[in-house]
Amino acid sequence: MDDQANRGASVMPDPAAAFALAQHLAAIVEGSDDAIVGKTLDGIVTSWNPAAERIFGYAAGEMIGRPMTTIFPADRIEEERILLAQIAAGERVTHFETQRVHRDGSLIDVSVTISPIVDGAGRVTGASKIARDITLQKRNEQAIRERNEELERRVQARTAEIESARSQLALALEQAQSATRAKTEFLANMSHEIRTPMNAIVGLTYLMLRDTAEATMRDRLTKIDGAARHLLQVINDVLDLSKIGAAKMTLENIDFAVDDLMSGAFELVSNAARDKALELILDTDHLPATLRGDPTRLRQMIVNLLSNAVKFTERGWVKLKAEFLGDDGGGKAHLRITVEDTGIGIATDRQSALFDAFQQADAGITRRHGGTGLGLALTRQLASLMGGEVGLSSAPGSGSRFWFTARLEHAQAGEEAASPLRLAGLNALVVDDLPEALVVICERMRMLGLGADPVASGLEALERMERLRHAGHRYDVVVVDWKMEPLDGIETIARLQRALGPTMPPTILVTAFDEAVARTHAARVGCEVVLAKPLTASSLHDGLVRALGRTLAAPAPLVDGRDSRLSEDEVRRQCSGRRVLVAEDNPINQEVAQALLTSAGLVVQVADDGAQAVEMALTGKFDVVLMDMQMPVLDGLSATRAIRAQLGSALPIVALTANAFSDDVAECLAAGMSDYLAKPVEVAKLHACLLRWLAGKALV
Repeated sequence: MDDQANRGASVMPDPAAAFALAQHLAAIVEGSDDAIVGKTLDGIVTSWNPAAERIFGYAAGEMIGRPMTTIFPADRIEEERILLAQIAAGERVTHFETQRVHRDGSLIDVSVTISPIVDGAGRVTGASKIARDITLQKRNEQAIRERNEELERRVQARTAEIESARSQLALALEQAQSATRAKTEFLANMSHEIRTPMNAIVGLTYLMLRDTAEATMRDRLTKIDGAARHLLQVINDVLDLSKIGAAKMTLENIDFAVDDLMSGAFELVSNAARDKALELILDTDHLPATLRGDPTRLRQMIVNLLSNAVKFTERGWVKLKAEFLGDDGGGKAHLRITVEDTGIGIATDRQSALFDAFQQADAGITRRHGGTGLGLALTRQLASLMGGEVGLSSAPGSGSRFWFTARLEHAQAGEEAASPLRLAGLNALVVDDLPEALVVICERMRMLGLGADPVASGLEALERMERLRHAGHRYDVVVVDWKMEPLDGIETIARLQRALGPTMPPTILVTAFDEAVARTHAARVGCEVVLAKPLTASSLHDGLVRALGRTLAAPAPLVDGRDSRLSEDEVRRQCSGRRVLVAEDNPINQEVAQALLTSAGLVVQVADDGAQAVEMALTGKFDVVLMDMQMPVLDGLSATRAIRAQLGSALPIVALTANAFSDDVAECLAAGMSDYLAKPVEVAKLHACLLRWLAGKALV
């Protein structure tokens, strides 16, 4: 019994512990932040903690004994019935989110957990509900949701804007490309329309100059030729700027001789300089003899600077200096080309815009100097394509100094051994009253291996030679400028001859003015060698060799990679009797082509259109075809394809066209043409082309 009593006592609850537990649970309920509510299975409230009072606004006395649905929204009352039925059926815990009504009528969002209350026998007698106020959380979630939706709307709107902008940009790009294509086509057509008559003007002028001896007529024809070439330069500038803008500019990459490039550039401005009595000075001693690049564009840039210098200089001189700045680290020669003058100078406020298109130093309506304002802009663009830049320094009344830099490859063939060593050890007296020219000529002498003593006048030369004669010394050669004060070059040579007699060294007269007149005067004093300024290393070298009675086989100068001594006589000698078909629809250009070709001993037939050219090429026997691109009935490209389809590639077909874009060259070659000549045709290039395709070829 005692054991049973003890065992029964061990399972009896400890009243004190039970009371403590009850107190603890009551404290939890009272202190909870969540509403803890007890209710019967009928939904009558049996307990209501302080948090419930705070959350729902009802005191415990107001809610205990009342239905729980007092705080339910009308649409949620059925929800209470279903939940209590589930609890009565034994479901343990249900968690959900719902809404309740605050005493003030506002809706409260709550998170609810409901569980059954069971008695000691395990029967469900009611339900316990824990409700957490999540109104603020819901509001925040709603705010976040609305913000996200707003952001989504904005993103969609921005995306739509971007797509719209992209579509507009694509449309604008297409329009710009279309405009560029239209401009390019227009300029190509304009080029053709202008170059076609220009070919006639230049060609007929050449023929008339060749056949005319009368001085006045030759002078007028020379001026026509100069004006035509100036117009052609303007056309080339416009086209080149357009090609650069349309990304169609392709630079050539060939070996060229620096001296020939520079002297060729000076030749294009020499007449204008001579008319103003300006002295032209060339200093290229610091450059390699040969380089690799685009000589045509380089010459164009130099001519642009020289032309401006001559245009804006009324008296004094224009100097072209070329400097080698060293290799750029990538195997290319870094050059700087500078043109300096003693002209009117340029105001500071005008300088910054001069390299922009259509800007001029003299832009007023009363301007004295013409020009398109394209030359400097083109020079800047071309310099950029060659990895360089441009610049200037100038002040009103103090002249100007324009320059550009470029990076060019070294010539692939390498430079030949310097022949000037054969002149090494000789001594020259150089007489010139222009300090800049005197320095340059002496530097060239020293580069050729000679010693050079400068004097600034004829009187100084006489004094120097007299002192040397008494000392038993003499110079090997004397180089004298023509136009000097007070003694000119002719008088200086004459006085030196009288003073020195048989010990007078050989003399060279140099001049920046009319070379023919200078030769006439020089002949009177027995001076056989006359050199035109600006002096290049090769021209001075050859002049020294002639004056000193030495012979030195010098290679023919190169112009754009071709022998400049190719002549009509050479074509006649090597190609006489060869048959040429000229496909050309312009009657005047037909006449020019026939005259140029027949005078070189060639047999010429003319086709008036592409279809006739095909027929004649297939039925006749020709050694070469000169084919225009734009012709009626059948264009030159289609005609070439038709000829190639029948005859293969044996017959040379040379494009003779006024179209001047690089794409035209590609089209010609793709159609099967063998070579390309642009109008207006330069006679030397025509002769070179004929020799290239006809020399050594048997008569058909």
